[in-house]
Amino acid sequence: MKARLLIIPAILVCSTPAMAQMGQLDVFESADTNGDGQVSQAEFRAARAQQFSRLDRNGDGTVAQSDFGRIAQMRPQLGARLNAFIASADTNRDGRVTRAEFGSAPAPLFDRADVNRNGLVDKAELERLREAIGRES
Repeated sequence: MKARLLIIPAILVCSTPAMAQMGQLDVFESADTNGDGQVSQAEFRAARAQQFSRLDRNGDGTVAQSDFGRIAQMRPQLGARLNAFIASADTNRDGRVTRAEFGSAPAPLFDRADVNRNGLVDKAELERLREAIGRES
């Protein structure tokens, strides 16, 4: 059981919003698939989409509270983050997030990083975001 706890992505495990955002920054590190030193929104979403299978802990093709029952009970902040995630991504309001909903979910961290709103996050923008999140924790 403890090993299963370790595979939950940082976007849900971290106990403070700032720590959760720092964990999400890892997505940027792996997202630059074309190696141009910038992460497009499409690259960011593709990298984030790869996390779906880890979140769908029971393998039913959706992410829901049932995937994190006891963990969310033991860690109320985690439960709150999970509820917020489901609320933002669950477009049909059935309480479950499908792979398609997950892929098209809002990307507020990308939007926050893309200061110049050109649809790309470069190394300087990522560093500014990292510093801002560090000051928040």
